[in-house]
Amino acid sequence: MGGNPYDPLTTINSTKELIMADANLNALPAHPERHATVQQRMRWRPPPKWQGQWKNPAFFPLLRIAGKWLIQAGFESGQRVRITVEHGRLIVTPD
Repeated sequence: MGGNPYDPLTTINSTKELIMADANLNALPAHPERHATVQQRMRWRPPPKWQGQWKNPAFFPLLRIAGKWLIQAGFESGQRVRITVEHGRLIVTPD
């Protein structure tokens, strides 16, 4: 830690080095845009008064997102989120 400007631990560079060496620093993902496929799920359910026959299945869309990029975006496992629904768009924010 001398006065040599090329010394890697000079006070001039120490702030930058601390930031780069910070283990908790999450870099932005290389591809900030992600893609997922809307899948279909069906649910069989009995009629309101059980008569021994099942109704036709109900189909509904299913969207599942997962990956380390969610952590990099600031989300944690078990965290509640708010999903704002607009036509053709879902916005996910921390609750």
